[in-house]
This record gives sequence, C-alpha cells and structure tokens, in this order.
Amino acid sequence: MSSFSVKVPNQNLKLYEAFEARALAWVFVLEILFWIVALKEDIRLAWEHREYENISHLSKLTVKAVTRASEQSPVQHRRQKLAAGIEEQLLIAQATVMGESHEMQRTTWAKNELGEKVSVKRMRKVRAWFFEQDGGWYVQCKYGSRALALGKDGNSVFVKELADVEGALTALYAAASGGVARRSH
Repeated sequence: MSSFSVKVPNQNLKLYEAFEARALAWVFVLEILFWIVALKEDIRLAWEHREYENISHLSKLTVKAVTRASEQSPVQHRRQKLAAGIEEQLLIAQATVMGESHEMQRTTWAKNELGEKVSVKRMRKVRAWFFEQDGGWYVQCKYGSRALALGKDGNSVFVKELADVEGALTALYAAASGGVARRSH
C-alpha cells in the first residue's frame, strides 16, 4: 500500500483525513476479498487433483454393483422390532405392578480421564406405553415415538386395572408377531 500526500487547507484537514482513512479501509477490504478468492481457487484445484488421485487408487480394485441380500423383508423386520418393543413393555408393566421402576442397560461412548473415547454401559429409563386416565389405563402400541392406530376407532386399548395392562400387551404382541398389525393411513 502506498501513502499519498496532498496540500489541503486547514479547515478541511479533518474531513480529508477521515476520507483517507475510509479509502485505506476499502483498499484493505478489497485486498482481503482478492486473497479469499485466490485461496478458494487454490482449494478447488487441490480438491480436483485429489479426486484424480483417488480414482487411480480405485482402478486397482475390482468394482461390482451388488444389493445386499436380507434374510427377512423390511415388513418382517419392522414387525420383529415392534414385537421386541412390546416385550420390553411387558417387563415395564410387571415392574409397575410390583411398584418398581424398570431400567435398561445401554452402551454409549464417553471420554475417560485420558481423553480417549471408550464404550460405557449406562442405565436408561424406558418410557411406558401405558398411562392412567379416566378411571382406568390406556395402552398404546408405539413404533418409535408414534402411536400406531389399532383400528378405526382409536390408537389405544382401555383397561380398568393396572393388572390388565399385561393382558392387553400380550394381545398386542400376538397381533404384531402373527402379522395382524397393519399400518393404517
């Protein structure tokens, strides 16, 4: 950057200095923008070169198109997952009848005192699919966080006593594992 000097009358000196400072700031901004554009172009060229390097590594391999064969259909997999969730809810219902809480063990990743990622087993509370309301218990069948429709009339089974929740869950389990449960639109 170059500095320039011009003779300016004293009354306009402050105005001129402010103008010169703004002009230098704009020159600085333009230089930064030019530098960013040049850097972006360098990154693009390096990325293209890297892609060509990776292609040369792939040319040494045998590449084939394949779809992974599954032992069960996606529908069977979802039914099996739903049945496993209902089995878990049966354990929660039994614990609730006995006045206990039910927790499941879960494996997560955490950092130890050395800062390394390690596998850690933790207990997590499982939410029940049943709740008390209107003088009885409602039992819902959930897939993820969504309550499934159990017919045209609703998405839950109503029972009078907490002890009857287990029977309702057993019936839902039989329907899910027997293929009766269908997704309603």
